[in-house]
Amino acid sequence: MAITRRDALLLMTSTMGAAALTACRQASAPTEQPATETTKKATVEPSAQEPLTPSDDVSLRITQARHNTRGNSDPFEPFALLHISDVHGDANALSRALAWASANEGVIDDILCTGDLATLEYADGMEYWDQVAGSARVLTCVGNHDVYDSLETRLPYDKVSVSDAAARYIDPFAANWGTIDHETGTTWYAKDYPERNVRLIVLDCMPYIGEHSSPEARMQNAWLEDKLADARRARMTVVIGEHFPLANKSMVECSWAPFDRAFAYGPFLSSDVPNRVQAFIDAGGTFACYLCGHCHTDAAHILPKHPEQFALAVPCTTDAPNQIAWGDMDRSQESTRDAFNLVVIDTVNRLVKAVRIGADRDLALQKRTALSWDYRRHRLVYAG
Repeated sequence: MAITRRDALLLMTSTMGAAALTACRQASAPTEQPATETTKKATVEPSAQEPLTPSDDVSLRITQARHNTRGNSDPFEPFALLHISDVHGDANALSRALAWASANEGVIDDILCTGDLATLEYADGMEYWDQVAGSARVLTCVGNHDVYDSLETRLPYDKVSVSDAAARYIDPFAANWGTIDHETGTTWYAKDYPERNVRLIVLDCMPYIGEHSSPEARMQNAWLEDKLADARRARMTVVIGEHFPLANKSMVECSWAPFDRAFAYGPFLSSDVPNRVQAFIDAGGTFACYLCGHCHTDAAHILPKHPEQFALAVPCTTDAPNQIAWGDMDRSQESTRDAFNLVVIDTVNRLVKAVRIGADRDLALQKRTALSWDYRRHRLVYAG
């Protein structure tokens, strides 16, 4: 296997580059056996690659992220969530992510996909999802593509009803998710992790967009207020998963933000949710972060008016060129271009910790291997 100068440079700047470059050089060395027609034609497409396996460096980062000892004063172990998003019908990419999750079963508590499960629109269906091993356990979330009824009419997003979206993306899988707070026909739910002292609340952003969505938005708002108030009484740390990033946000100055700080794709989550989260915080509740997708690239941001509210976006799970080209800058350095996050909520030290699995540098050579956000003091501790 020959390696070009460009490929060598890219490999040298990736976390897995040294080992991969060595492997390529070894594979490129001449052999005594002449090439056959079979070896000449044999190529490996990205979709057929083996799933990622953690390097020693990644394994060390995961171990450190899950470490939370502080004087044995608190019995809670960290909560660990594999965060993927924007699969867009890519069964092969989903399969690789879930193969990693299966191989690291002892590391994670759950898997969350924050929306855009459909390839391009609602009519595409979810048949591919059922064909991927392990997909039944993935907590799902509704994104904008999931409620498009036609790509000819992108706005508003409420062409598909909440009950229709629930019947396709939430209700068929909810029975596999353990004990959750969910009413059939709705696209929002909550799941508690008592051993971790964490409540995960998953919301649907779409009811907030479109003039006909007010009844569903009001239903979700009332439900959210109840779940937040109950979490405050129980002294549980809250994490919110949803598709859109926040509106009127400010990027955190770090490598996990787009290098040119351009982050203005489409509409974003309305103030309905942040206002209720802020009321929860002001009343003494503990909020860790939002986890979101939509923009197909990394992003770390806060609300300037409410710096207690931190959000972390993840790149798209699909590595299809038509999906990664417009939003994602992290996928040129790895053979499969896989990129997803292990997010750890350390309730002892009040830290959100993210470990990148897969491609970990953007085109400006910014490293995105690990991030730590202090949600007690609302400040970035580390990003690199």
